[in-house]
Amino acid sequence: MNPPSDAAPLRPVNGSGEPLGGNSTGSVNQAPVTSPMLVGRRIGEIISILGFATDEQVNSAVDEARETGRATGRVLLDRGTISKDQLTQSIAARTQLPYIDLRTVELEDRALNAIDATTATRYRAVPVQYLDDDTLMVAISEPANVLAIDDIALMTGLNVRAALTTDEQLDELLSRLSRSDIKKATKSAEQVGTSTAAEGQNEDDEKASAKLLDSLFANAMRQRASDIHLDPLENGSLRARFRIDGMAHDATTVAPHLAGRLMARLKLLAGMDLAQRQVPQDGRASLDESAGGATLRVATLPTIYGESAAIRVLDRKNVPTLDRLGFDDTAFERLQLALRRPNGAILATGPTGSGKTTTLYAALEQLNTPERTVITIEDPVEYPLDGVKQVQVNPKRGLTFAAGLRSILRSDPDIVMVGEIRDRETAQIGIEAALTGRLVLSTLHTNDAASAVTRLAEMGVERYLVASSVECVVASRLARRLCQQCRRPHEVDVESLTGAGFADANLQPFMGYEAVGCERCGNTGYRGRVGLFEVLTIDDEIRQLMLDRRPSSEIDAAARAKGMIGLHECALERVREGVISLAEAARVTRIE
Repeated sequence: MNPPSDAAPLRPVNGSGEPLGGNSTGSVNQAPVTSPMLVGRRIGEIISILGFATDEQVNSAVDEARETGRATGRVLLDRGTISKDQLTQSIAARTQLPYIDLRTVELEDRALNAIDATTATRYRAVPVQYLDDDTLMVAISEPANVLAIDDIALMTGLNVRAALTTDEQLDELLSRLSRSDIKKATKSAEQVGTSTAAEGQNEDDEKASAKLLDSLFANAMRQRASDIHLDPLENGSLRARFRIDGMAHDATTVAPHLAGRLMARLKLLAGMDLAQRQVPQDGRASLDESAGGATLRVATLPTIYGESAAIRVLDRKNVPTLDRLGFDDTAFERLQLALRRPNGAILATGPTGSGKTTTLYAALEQLNTPERTVITIEDPVEYPLDGVKQVQVNPKRGLTFAAGLRSILRSDPDIVMVGEIRDRETAQIGIEAALTGRLVLSTLHTNDAASAVTRLAEMGVERYLVASSVECVVASRLARRLCQQCRRPHEVDVESLTGAGFADANLQPFMGYEAVGCERCGNTGYRGRVGLFEVLTIDDEIRQLMLDRRPSSEIDAAARAKGMIGLHECALERVREGVISLAEAARVTRIE
């Protein structure tokens, strides 16, 4: 059994941050306790007793909580009255758990290694220190996470005591552990490769490459990567990169002697032909629940230095609902009105990676009810949806978008989603379906909403058909959210706004935020993404402009006059709210 480290012991504290137990030198060789006066009280009372908010602030939050059905602590947090740390400390005091700040506590390597990062991620629980020879202190963010405590006790054969921390601190620590795991796997793989023992070498290499690939997947899931890129280098090694929040970051480098084995294992998992290396291949694989439960879409490509692979990580659990995408109230209501129609076409537009498909899937989640028949044709099918008939395009067997769409329309659908309108034939069939009583959803590659109608006309669809069928066009971009933990206040002056392309004469300076970087966001300054949207509703005036063959600029101006908020204005509003930086607003909206 591992003895405790010589590091300073982790001491449980009360809601005010003072050590519990009343002894200044303190030891944690005792059951974590809190003041009996706090146990079982309402969270608002505890917050007031601990001095985090006044009675008036708590009472006001209680009233709002009753009206909205939200928790009092959440109301106080959303108002900015208390911090996430203070809310967690209050919950800890109520549940008789010690609170720990993982940013300042000295963590013991021996405790951190008691379980692997994948297990810690699955349970959302991390051993942080030994309390004595037989007892581990485990950090959790949910007081009710007793399953993790019991299972870790069984795995380690030790007594386990829980300590409460915030979700953000736990996520940061789990991310660090995942990065550490991948480095260990890479180092272990390199050691296997430099071994001089010939016997069992191939088997050891197979195990090392398998462990390294599993670590790559686990780390990608932990860091919220949307894609994994494996790029061959001139020396035969593989450079692994993760695309996080739309930007690619180096993850690790796979040694030359393992690169081929790792690619072979990946192709085997994805159902590809191992012997075929000179032509591109596509495949799919699934991770089990212990590894995150995601689906992987794999595409290989032969390059001058060997095969590369692009792996799209499709995590169905993270498909957002429409109200979480970032629509402002006006745009959201306009889209909802269109979705409530029994027929017509709703188009999502934007460049690659702008959130078009995510928007349509969120709409489908809302529209998918038992009384409706929903059929999609996609290339590829991104996320399986219960209750939806999803068709995968297969051009080699004659199943194109147009051919599949014709068959779908003979299957009595109420709602049809076409993954992408790529040609005249698909556009024509989709528009005619919208005119004959179906609600049709699809994507189109244009820079803004107004350009969608002219794009369809350029494909050869008659303007009167477009004007009669299209009800709504949603243009979108995805912008990186500022990390709420490390963002820094920053005055946005008129000169900066003008330089970023905002030329409105009424602009005034305001206080915004800029990116800094910390461990929680991987030192990028950003964590997560938010959608920027403009929603064009096609009314009689817009239809007449379309029939009169007016340019998209006039259609855009008419829509703005009727209250449409454009992408640039939406981006600037997010800058004012402190959600994104001015630099990010300029980047994603391509302001000149």
